[in-house]
Amino acid sequence: MKYVVGSYKEYAYNQSEWAEDPNKAITDAIVSDLQTAKIFDTVTSYRSFSNSEYTLESRVEDFSQYFTEDEKHAFVKLSITFSLIENKSAMVVATKKIIKEMPTKEPNAKSGVVALNQLLNECFVELNSWLAGSCQ
Repeated sequence: MKYVVGSYKEYAYNQSEWAEDPNKAITDAIVSDLQTAKIFDTVTSYRSFSNSEYTLESRVEDFSQYFTEDEKHAFVKLSITFSLIENKSAMVVATKKIIKEMPTKEPNAKSGVVALNQLLNECFVELNSWLAGSCQ
């Protein structure tokens, strides 16, 4: 996870490590959430060779924790762009950018992870609502 101090200093936590790559974790969480939401008959990961009507592409632009210059306060930011592609025509039928921010309870990595997980869950609620409307 990256963190930013003030306006221009960007760092990476060197004593903390995600259990798995954040992009893979987010992708797996999206697949799991879509399977649970039951918007589609079947949801598979990008590794599947099955034929499908749609492909959902996601691009994570920000998944970071930000600190004030004095490092006494922090917030997290999540920014993901989703593109829904109709496979038959290879056309993008809808695009949705979700940006969310929230303060952390404490200015540390643990609070950052908790807040980012909460934002990711809120993002999924918005994603599911958007997909349900886009696929009708």
